[in-house]
Amino acid sequence: MNISYITIHKQSDELAAVAQWAGHLLPPSWTAPLQGLNDNQQYQFLLGRILLYQRLSELGYSFTNIPKLYYNASGQPYFNEKLFFDISYTDDLVVVATSQKQPMGIHIEHIRPVSNTELQSYFSPREWFFILKKKLKPEKIVNGWIIREASKKLISQDDTAVLPFYKMKIKRSKVYFDEQLYYHSKLKLPKRYIGHIITRKSTRFTTTKNITPEIGSVLKIIRA
Repeated sequence: MNISYITIHKQSDELAAVAQWAGHLLPPSWTAPLQGLNDNQQYQFLLGRILLYQRLSELGYSFTNIPKLYYNASGQPYFNEKLFFDISYTDDLVVVATSQKQPMGIHIEHIRPVSNTELQSYFSPREWFFILKKKLKPEKIVNGWIIREASKKLISQDDTAVLPFYKMKIKRSKVYFDEQLYYHSKLKLPKRYIGHIITRKSTRFTTTKNITPEIGSVLKIIRA
């Protein structure tokens, strides 16, 4: 399992160049969802796609044999070959997870105040009663929210029906939903962010890499 991310506190000239080149050089199947996105969303979207391409280039792909992206009924992209990925964005961070062994779901958030109203629907009435009674720390509640969002992304790859978050049960490193077992682990991200990855099989080896300092070399890959 490979995790890579870019921090985009400001739209630097190099990042802007990466996004611009990505928009021109990536195949139509990779950029189809751009329509309807605002400028900032397009910027994040293209950086996510180029992070994905960078990982594929490490696996031997190039612009001449780049695989076509397909989209399921809920709009999630996928490859028709044994290569799995997921992308998540928040404010000024873009994260891409890839694997040649199994699909995954990831979700990241910028650490910020969140109201109970925003989070209550993610938990069953019994869980929410326990949360209020025990006065759980906000971080634990937010973790439960993020794990459920990541789980939804993985599960909806096969089932596009609306998923009731409150029916997901989290116990330690496991998530139970509809008699199926999933595994979650926390992503190693900069301190201001929190994220989780969900898989169908337990994974012990996850490589996480910040490629922000290497953005110049990414631009060289695109131009090559």
